[in-house]
Amino acid sequence: ISSGSERDYACVDVQEALAKTSQVESRIREDTEEAIRKMRAAGAVCSCARRAAAGDCRSCTLRHVDERLRDAGYNSAICKSKWTRSPDIPSGNFGYL
Repeated sequence: ISSGSERDYACVDVQEALAKTSQVESRIREDTEEAIRKMRAAGAVCSCARRAAAGDCRSCTLRHVDERLRDAGYNSAICKSKWTRSPDIPSGNFGYL
């Protein structure tokens, strides 16, 4: 990476971390990618009123992938995190599997 910016280094760190995965982590990623491929191939549509202009909303996509992972035997759940503002960090929330 030629620019040497902090963001570039963060991207490299993430890429390196993703490359160092166990067999279990790789299998979970493969099963997640397969669930998304099947959802797109089936033309699954958003089931809520928040449909994004370019396709399914994130909430419905998470719900679909969560269901497929549970069907495959994983202990999957949609989790939500919320935090209040601090002097250095704005408030926010985030949902993930």
